Amino acid sequence: MKKASLLRKIVFTSWFQAAVPAIIIFIFLPSLGSRYSVDFESVEVPGDNLIYSDLNSDGNSERLSQGKGIPYYYTSAYNSDNQIFDQWNLPGIVDPTLSGMFTGNYDNDSIEEIYIFTRDEDSLFLNVNELLQPSGTKLERQYITKIGVVNGEVTSFLEPIGFFDENGDGYKEIYFSIATAFTKQPRKIFYYDLFNARLAYSQNSASICLYPEMRDVDGDKRPEIFGLSSASGNYRRNVQYTDSSAWFMVFNDHLDFKFKPVEFSGFANSVETKSYKSFNNYGFILSLWAGGTDTTVMDSHILIYDTEGNLLRSRLTSEYGFKSVIRPVVIENANSDRIYLLGDKILEISDNLHVINKNRFAI
Repeated sequence: MKKASLLRKIVFTSWFQAAVPAIIIFIFLPSLGSRYSVDFESVEVPGDNLIYSDLNSDGNSERLSQGKGIPYYYTSAYNSDNQIFDQWNLPGIVDPTLSGMFTGNYDNDSIEEIYIFTRDEDSLFLNVNELLQPSGTKLERQYITKIGVVNGEVTSFLEPIGFFDENGDGYKEIYFSIATAFTKQPRKIFYYDLFNARLAYSQNSASICLYPEMRDVDGDKRPEIFGLSSASGNYRRNVQYTDSSAWFMVFNDHLDFKFKPVEFSGFANSVETKSYKSFNNYGFILSLWAGGTDTTVMDSHILIYDTEGNLLRSRLTSEYGFKSVIRPVVIENANSDRIYLLGDKILEISDNLHVINKNRFAI
């Protein structure tokens, strides 16, 4: 009797009454797995491609971010309250390993343009948008060059250098470099003239200009371009300006050599170039790092050259007591720039290569 009473209580509970029809429905439902499937598509999103720039010259920086929608990559501009101005949908692939976005003002008005390079397979394109001025400059899919692709992977990377009015027409050209591993081209400095739709580039070279910068090195109000050269040895040796050597190589604003490049032979060596002004004198300071095991080549040195590529003086890196790669740093000053050597310590030196300050960074 007690068992019958307990069973009756269980049968008439709400949870039992709800469970029975649920079980019956579950039994007679068709197998969902046999009729439906879910496919997940991997979407490439540019990582950390976020910059801030004052696009409208109001003293406040706008936030520019990129993402991947369907089917386009896009760039959005936000104000400081996280409100969106506009969105730019881009044709082609935005590849952050190839190039990041940046801003500039080629036409010297109050609104900056956004510059983005995209690719389609191994073709590189320039895209420009004056996003906060709807009637302003807009350029899409301007072909620039073929880029390096090895085993299906892009081996080129692009670095913006700056803007300069090369031909004096009142509009600035955009300068940039492209470096490529394991294939010779492109390893060049470029500029693009938006106003006249004209592309120019430096001569063929197996040497790569890394971390390029643009600066007037001789006081003529026209900039030169230079950077770091590394003897990576990832292209064959029997070519002009082989990358089995490091090079002291400087370009003028027309992308011609300012003087004949100076070779520093030796695999795994590197030369980093900076320019400086010392009162009324101008010059270059070079840090040559001998990174290979070849003892027949030049040891690590700090070198001073004039603006025509003539060696003025040099000093062994070992004399400064460094045990690491030295990076030269030049801080601009009104009368005379200040030169620092950065490695496992910090030294300030003169253009005579004498130590001025030790182990401190005094600006």
